[in-house]
Amino acid sequence: MKTLKLRSRGQVSFGIYDVFAAQPFGGNQACVINGYPLTDRQLLKVAGEFLSPETAHRDGRGDALVLRFANSDRLIPRCGHATLAAVADYCFNFDPKFRALSGSYIVNGKKASWHAKRVATQAIDVVAAWPDLPTFDRNLHPAQVAEAVALDPRDINLSLPLCVYDSGNQNALLPVASAKALGKAKPDPRKLAGLFAREQLTDLHLYFISQYSAAKRRINLLCRNVFPYGVLEEAATGSASVALASAVIKHYAQVGETPRSFAFKQRAGRRIGLIKVVTRSGAGGLSELRLQGRVVRTATGRLWRIPK
Repeated sequence: MKTLKLRSRGQVSFGIYDVFAAQPFGGNQACVINGYPLTDRQLLKVAGEFLSPETAHRDGRGDALVLRFANSDRLIPRCGHATLAAVADYCFNFDPKFRALSGSYIVNGKKASWHAKRVATQAIDVVAAWPDLPTFDRNLHPAQVAEAVALDPRDINLSLPLCVYDSGNQNALLPVASAKALGKAKPDPRKLAGLFAREQLTDLHLYFISQYSAAKRRINLLCRNVFPYGVLEEAATGSASVALASAVIKHYAQVGETPRSFAFKQRAGRRIGLIKVVTRSGAGGLSELRLQGRVVRTATGRLWRIPK
């Protein structure tokens, strides 16, 4: 596998990518801006122009990609799908004929590795290590969270983690009792806004464990991710997936089981995202989570004007 060496060409270009996509025009969209030192204010304006779920700005320092993220109205500390999109954007621009590349990225001063493999002319499979292990922050009140998405408290599975995990974002995790409950949830923007203000949340991740193979140490989950700003609901959310994987690993560890891989199927409207998270263990136990998914390039262009 070839290892990257960054080259700056000074281009103010952008790419549009479908991330965690089973096929083009699926998964979650991300815009990537590269080659220009945008301020936070400029990045927010550019993100507002594209109105993707998230926009990433990538730059290069040494041998790593330096990443920042924003949606249409705020900066986001971490973003899984935009991280994979930025890796794909680099790969396509570094060598249009590449087959495999590896490197690292930096977000908020923390560094992690990535690997990419081309699978089609405009499609790449990307694996990105999460910079640190998500950690438990606090439990949530089931009735208040259920009310924000118009669910009955009986629709909540209280035997699974109902809490906030810190993945760099504040991801609230809500276990539902069935796939039917997941589908019937109707987020209320006003009530969500109140919940998010009280709890200082980034998103609310609803999940249902659809299959657990103890023999294969593999868990399949159905998910939805909602929030009271930007696009309101995403078709694939990487940061919440690594947060949820961490919470489920801790939950099953209490009964002596250690899941090793997770497959998330997430939906928003007609778009479906397919996300994988795999674990890596060291001498002291769990040492790393790796986010995996397919990235499809759908459009490229150049910014002809930079906002002030």
